[in-house]
Formats: sequence, C-alpha cells, structure tokens
Amino acid sequence: MDNQLDSWSGGRTTFRPVVTFRTSSGQQVTTVLADLGGFRSHLIGTEIDVRYDPQKPTEAAPVRAGGAGLIITLVFGLIFLAFSLCAYQIADLVLSGFRDVGGFTDTWNPGVPRPDFD
Repeated sequence: MDNQLDSWSGGRTTFRPVVTFRTSSGQQVTTVLADLGGFRSHLIGTEIDVRYDPQKPTEAAPVRAGGAGLIITLVFGLIFLAFSLCAYQIADLVLSGFRDVGGFTDTWNPGVPRPDFD
C-alpha cells in the first residue's frame, strides 16, 4: 500500500491508499481505493483485503469488516428505546395525579331517593 495525496482548499490534504494486488488470473493491478480516503496517511506496506470485478479489476474496493454501521445503528436505537421508556415512566408518574379530573361519575343508586340540594 502507498498513498495518493489530494490537496484541498485551506491547506487540507487527503490521503487515498494505492494498492497493488494480483487477480485470480494472475494479472497484477495497481489502483487507488477511493472508499478509504481520509485526512491521515495510510501506513505503507500495510496489507488489506480488497474485492474487485474480474472484468474491471482497477475498480477495486476494500472489504469492510462487516457490520460496524449496523452495530452503531443498533446501539443508538437501544439508547433511544431506553430513553423513551424512561420518559414514558416519568410522564406517567407526573400525569397520574390528573386522572381524577376527568368526567363526572354518578354513583346514585336508583333504589335510594336522591338528596335535594336546593
């Protein structure tokens, strides 16, 4: 692995790894992996796994360490779920004092005469 440098405005530089690999047919290919570009230099000589289309081996891409994005999404989802459950419990506790303010319930028994409140 080597690095391709791209200069941007503001003096920033991005580094994209240049890899060399041999295809299953024995062809040696050197290409730039745009998917791994960043603001840090890649260590020269580091080996990484790449995947490629045998018809277009110069359009290689790094093999991802599967599931990192999924794990982050699940963690944030679980945090949101826990927050939602806690917020519901707190709101239920606070609003429980207002449950008796609803409608009027007539508990008068038809067999007993009604008191006269005039």
